[in-house]
Amino acid sequence: MPLMKPRDRVLAAFELREPDRVPEMELGIEGSIMKALIGKLEEVSGRVEDGEAGVWLEKVDNPSQGIKRTKEAAEVYIRNLYRVVKKLELDALVFSVHSLMPFKQIYLDENTWIDEWAAIWGKGLDGTGNMRVWYRGGTLKTLEDIEKFKANGWPDPYELGAVDTMVHAIKYCQKLAGDELMVIPMIHDGWEFALMARGFEAFLMDLYKNPKVNEELLEATTKFNLELAKAIVDECKVDV
Repeated sequence: MPLMKPRDRVLAAFELREPDRVPEMELGIEGSIMKALIGKLEEVSGRVEDGEAGVWLEKVDNPSQGIKRTKEAAEVYIRNLYRVVKKLELDALVFSVHSLMPFKQIYLDENTWIDEWAAIWGKGLDGTGNMRVWYRGGTLKTLEDIEKFKANGWPDPYELGAVDTMVHAIKYCQKLAGDELMVIPMIHDGWEFALMARGFEAFLMDLYKNPKVNEELLEATTKFNLELAKAIVDECKVDV
């Protein structure tokens, strides 16, 4: 069988045709591993740190409001990822679009914040000395918490130009990939956002004890992700 282009190899496998070999790709690659593979990462001016998120997050403009993720920062992340994919001779550029989009975040202190879906996150060094971002828990513990959160309006994927930045990043990635590599943007699912917003224990207990508590939240998080999916399909014309 003749050697196939990486993109054609992935398409063949997805369409249940026989490729020349099994396609290879990674769902995510740590910043520290990327650095080890390609030596030096291109940086965004004023980045937060050198860890998992540091190659594409810029400094906090307002500590009470959140992090600025710009189109420039998204392009830098994509270029670094492209270099790693080429180095490893992978068949696809795979990335989480949520990671490249600007969203409101409320900082509790310098290293801890609440994201747009009411989940708590923190950053710090892991056991290998690399900066990591960790999930710390949810804030919507009760029905009253959910109602209060809802009263301020469910998160809007178009706020702060988030979808515009996402579309720009995907199209930029498609331009780099050309007809050689498959581009696979990933979104979260409604379950994940809802689970993290409430915290694992509260969410899972109410699935058994009082499932209606979670229903409206799951509906809102699912609609949020569907809006992202529609924009990816309609504006970027992605294959996967």
